[in-house]
Amino acid sequence: FCIPFVGFNSKAPKLIITEAHVASGDDKTKAKLGYLGEYVEVMALEEGNLAGLELMGANYGEKEKYVFPPVEVKAGEVLVVHLQKKEESCVSEEGDDLDLATAAYTRPGVRDLWAATDSGKLGNSADIVLLINTIDDSIVDAFEYATEKTEAWNKTVAEWAAAVAEAGIYESDDVTAAFRFKSCGSTKAMVRKNAMEVLEAAQNDDEFVFPVTADNEGWEVGSPNPGKI
Repeated sequence: FCIPFVGFNSKAPKLIITEAHVASGDDKTKAKLGYLGEYVEVMALEEGNLAGLELMGANYGEKEKYVFPPVEVKAGEVLVVHLQKKEESCVSEEGDDLDLATAAYTRPGVRDLWAATDSGKLGNSADIVLLINTIDDSIVDAFEYATEKTEAWNKTVAEWAAAVAEAGIYESDDVTAAFRFKSCGSTKAMVRKNAMEVLEAAQNDDEFVFPVTADNEGWEVGSPNPGKI
């Protein structure tokens, strides 16, 4: 029998989440712009191998996680993890050719990775995007978001919010610590404002602390721009 498994990876890189598109396009948007699926943009702060790393939304949890392939990345490299695979042009670029994917929200020269299913994996109104290192069960990075009308996390997300706070990424596990927005439709994304500053600090600051701390002021709603910081 051949059973896939992930061995110990001592080269897992430090990563941060830099952009998230969490709302799929409606029929009108699809007719005009093509299918606009969920994605999470990630930047490597150092070189390493992605084996053993996973990405998921707290709302759906382990059952909808994305498992990274054993791909080598360089410091400053930007990856785009697409969470809905709808078209033949949704091709995972796990090798050296980074021009294979041509679906919406892809860019030549940028590594696009695709989940195997076509269903959404992130909550449209509130959720926590998590990067997990399964080798030591640590939280590599997290991004918390919620609409202004959201009064509290649901039970499942609240448990992850507590874990994120314990990891030192957010000061509080309350929903008020999350990035708050009025609306974020299919033609908008949530963008990290200080990604390049974090990368520079990781490369040049001997006292750089990881995981990187986050707060509700460090993000903004803007136009989707996956693969380019």
